[in-house]
Amino acid sequence: MAEAFAAIEAIHYVLTKSGKEEKLKIVKLIYLADKYHLLRWGRTITNDDYYAMEHGTVGSLTLNVLCFDDLYLSTDELEFALRLLKKVGKHELSTKNEMAIDYEYLSETDKEAIDFIYKIFGNYDKYWLRDYTHRLSEWQKHEESLNAGSKREKIDINDLFNLSNDDFNINPEHVEDAKAIYFGQY
Repeated sequence: MAEAFAAIEAIHYVLTKSGKEEKLKIVKLIYLADKYHLLRWGRTITNDDYYAMEHGTVGSLTLNVLCFDDLYLSTDELEFALRLLKKVGKHELSTKNEMAIDYEYLSETDKEAIDFIYKIFGNYDKYWLRDYTHRLSEWQKHEESLNAGSKREKIDINDLFNLSNDDFNINPEHVEDAKAIYFGQY
Protein backbone atom coordinates (compact mmCIF):
# COMPACT_ATOMS: atom_id res chain seq x y z
CA MET A 1 0.00 0.00 0.00
CA ALA A 2 1.31 3.43 -0.98
CA GLU A 3 0.53 4.85 2.46
CA ALA A 4 3.27 2.79 4.10
CA PHE A 5 5.81 3.93 1.53
CA ALA A 6 4.75 7.56 2.09
CA ALA A 7 5.05 7.10 5.87
CA ILE A 8 8.52 5.58 5.48
CA GLU A 9 9.65 8.47 3.29
CA ALA A 10 8.09 11.01 5.68
CA ILE A 11 10.02 9.47 8.59
CA HIS A 12 13.20 9.51 6.52
CA TYR A 13 12.59 13.14 5.58
CA VAL A 14 12.21 14.08 9.27
CA LEU A 15 15.39 12.20 10.12
CA THR A 16 17.39 14.07 7.46
CA LYS A 17 16.72 17.23 9.47
CA SER A 18 17.99 15.91 12.78
CA GLY A 19 20.23 12.90 12.15
CA LYS A 20 18.45 10.73 14.68
CA GLU A 21 15.32 10.94 16.79
CA GLU A 22 13.40 8.92 19.32
CA LYS A 23 10.31 7.07 18.09
CA LEU A 24 7.92 9.05 20.27
CA LYS A 25 9.16 12.35 18.87
CA ILE A 26 8.94 11.05 15.29
CA VAL A 27 5.36 9.85 15.89
CA LYS A 28 4.40 13.31 17.14
CA LEU A 29 6.11 15.19 14.31
CA ILE A 30 4.48 12.99 11.64
CA TYR A 31 1.10 13.37 13.34
CA LEU A 32 1.41 17.16 13.45
CA ALA A 33 2.56 17.25 9.81
CA ASP A 34 -0.42 15.07 8.84
CA LYS A 35 -2.80 17.36 10.73
CA TYR A 36 -1.28 20.50 9.23
CA HIS A 37 -1.42 19.04 5.70
CA LEU A 38 -5.04 18.01 6.24
CA LEU A 39 -5.98 21.51 7.39
CA ARG A 40 -4.15 23.17 4.47
CA TRP A 41 -4.74 20.82 1.55
CA GLY A 42 -7.55 18.47 2.50
CA ARG A 43 -5.55 15.25 2.85
CA THR A 44 -2.97 13.77 5.18
CA ILE A 45 0.51 12.77 4.10
CA THR A 46 0.32 9.19 5.36
CA ASN A 47 -3.41 8.41 5.32
CA ASP A 48 -2.76 6.99 8.78
CA ASP A 49 -5.37 5.98 11.35
CA TYR A 50 -4.92 7.97 14.53
CA TYR A 51 -5.53 6.85 18.08
CA ALA A 52 -5.54 8.65 21.42
CA MET A 53 -3.13 6.80 23.68
CA GLU A 54 -1.36 7.41 26.98
CA HIS A 55 1.43 9.39 25.31
CA GLY A 56 -0.85 11.43 23.07
CA THR A 57 -2.05 10.92 19.54
CA VAL A 58 -0.37 8.06 17.65
CA GLY A 59 -0.58 7.04 14.01
CA SER A 60 -0.83 3.26 13.85
CA LEU A 61 0.91 2.94 10.48
CA THR A 62 3.70 5.28 11.52
CA LEU A 63 4.24 3.29 14.70
CA ASN A 64 4.28 0.01 12.74
CA VAL A 65 6.97 1.43 10.45
CA LEU A 66 9.05 2.72 13.38
CA CYS A 67 8.89 -0.72 14.99
CA PHE A 68 9.63 -2.51 11.70
CA ASP A 69 6.54 -4.57 12.49
CA ASP A 70 6.35 -7.45 10.02
CA LEU A 71 2.88 -8.36 11.30
CA TYR A 72 1.44 -5.21 9.71
CA LEU A 73 3.94 -4.34 6.98
CA SER A 74 4.23 -6.31 3.77
CA THR A 75 7.60 -7.74 2.78
CA ASP A 76 8.09 -4.93 0.24
CA GLU A 77 7.19 -2.26 2.81
CA LEU A 78 9.50 -3.76 5.42
CA GLU A 79 12.38 -4.04 2.94
CA PHE A 80 11.85 -0.40 1.89
CA ALA A 81 11.87 0.71 5.54
CA LEU A 82 15.03 -1.28 6.23
CA ARG A 83 16.71 0.31 3.19
CA LEU A 84 16.05 3.84 4.45
CA LEU A 85 15.89 3.61 8.25
CA LYS A 86 17.96 2.02 10.97
CA LYS A 87 17.56 1.51 14.67
CA VAL A 88 20.42 3.18 16.57
CA GLY A 89 19.22 2.61 20.10
CA LYS A 90 16.38 0.98 21.90
CA HIS A 91 14.02 3.80 20.94
CA GLU A 92 16.00 5.81 18.37
CA LEU A 93 16.19 5.75 14.59
CA SER A 94 18.34 7.41 11.98
CA THR A 95 18.62 7.28 8.23
CA LYS A 96 20.36 4.23 6.81
CA ASN A 97 22.65 6.25 4.60
CA GLU A 98 23.43 9.86 3.97
CA MET A 99 22.55 9.67 0.29
CA ALA A 100 19.77 11.90 -0.92
CA ILE A 101 16.78 9.97 -2.14
CA ASP A 102 14.04 10.80 -4.59
CA TYR A 103 10.95 11.07 -2.48
CA GLU A 104 8.62 9.47 -4.99
CA TYR A 105 5.82 8.98 -2.42
CA LEU A 106 5.99 12.51 -0.98
CA SER A 107 4.59 15.51 -2.82
CA GLU A 108 6.05 19.00 -2.58
CA THR A 109 3.22 19.95 -0.20
CA ASP A 110 4.00 16.89 1.93
CA LYS A 111 7.60 18.04 2.30
CA GLU A 112 6.47 21.62 2.87
CA ALA A 113 4.19 20.45 5.71
CA ILE A 114 7.00 18.46 7.35
CA ASP A 115 9.36 21.44 6.98
CA PHE A 116 6.78 23.76 8.56
CA ILE A 117 6.14 21.42 11.50
CA TYR A 118 9.83 20.74 12.04
CA LYS A 119 10.56 24.46 12.08
CA ILE A 120 7.97 24.99 14.83
CA PHE A 121 8.33 21.78 16.85
CA GLY A 122 11.67 20.20 15.91
CA ASN A 123 13.59 21.66 18.85
CA TYR A 124 11.19 20.29 21.46
CA ASP A 125 11.77 16.94 23.12
CA LYS A 126 9.42 13.97 23.00
CA TYR A 127 7.82 14.74 26.37
CA TRP A 128 7.05 18.34 25.49
CA LEU A 129 5.47 17.12 22.24
CA ARG A 130 3.50 14.47 24.14
CA ASP A 131 2.20 17.11 26.52
CA TYR A 132 1.40 19.42 23.61
CA THR A 133 -0.69 16.73 21.88
CA HIS A 134 -2.49 16.12 25.18
CA ARG A 135 -3.75 19.70 24.94
CA LEU A 136 -5.35 19.16 21.52
CA SER A 137 -9.09 18.57 21.52
CA GLU A 138 -8.91 15.35 19.49
CA TRP A 139 -6.91 13.73 22.30
CA GLN A 140 -8.79 15.42 25.15
CA LYS A 141 -12.05 14.00 23.82
CA HIS A 142 -10.75 10.54 24.85
CA GLU A 143 -8.88 11.46 28.04
CA GLU A 144 -11.57 10.14 30.38
CA SER A 145 -11.61 6.71 28.67
CA LEU A 146 -7.82 6.53 28.78
CA ASN A 147 -7.77 7.47 32.46
CA ALA A 148 -10.33 4.71 33.08
CA GLY A 149 -7.95 2.11 31.65
CA SER A 150 -8.53 2.09 27.89
CA LYS A 151 -5.24 1.54 26.01
CA ARG A 152 -6.31 3.40 22.87
CA GLU A 153 -9.30 5.18 21.41
CA LYS A 154 -9.81 5.75 17.68
CA ILE A 155 -9.79 9.42 16.69
CA ASP A 156 -12.41 10.44 14.15
CA ILE A 157 -10.88 12.27 11.17
CA ASN A 158 -13.47 15.04 11.69
CA ASP A 159 -11.80 15.84 15.00
CA LEU A 160 -8.50 16.59 13.27
CA PHE A 161 -10.14 19.57 11.54
CA ASN A 162 -10.51 21.31 14.92
CA LEU A 163 -8.35 24.40 15.30
CA SER A 164 -7.85 24.12 19.04
CA ASN A 165 -4.60 26.07 18.86
CA ASP A 166 -3.15 28.77 16.67
CA ASP A 167 0.26 27.22 16.06
CA PHE A 168 -0.67 26.53 12.45
CA ASN A 169 -2.07 30.02 11.79
CA ILE A 170 -4.66 28.77 9.30
CA ASN A 171 -7.80 30.72 8.53
CA PRO A 172 -10.92 28.82 9.72
CA GLU A 173 -12.59 29.43 6.34
CA HIS A 174 -9.65 27.72 4.66
CA VAL A 175 -10.07 24.78 7.02
CA GLU A 176 -13.72 24.47 5.97
CA ASP A 177 -12.58 24.34 2.32
CA ALA A 178 -9.98 21.67 3.19
CA LYS A 179 -12.65 19.66 4.99
CA ALA A 180 -14.92 19.89 1.94
CA ILE A 181 -12.03 18.68 -0.25
CA TYR A 182 -11.33 15.75 2.08
CA PHE A 183 -14.95 14.65 2.08
CA GLY A 184 -15.38 15.18 -1.68
CA GLN A 185 -17.81 18.07 -1.30
CA TYR A 186 -15.76 20.82 -2.92
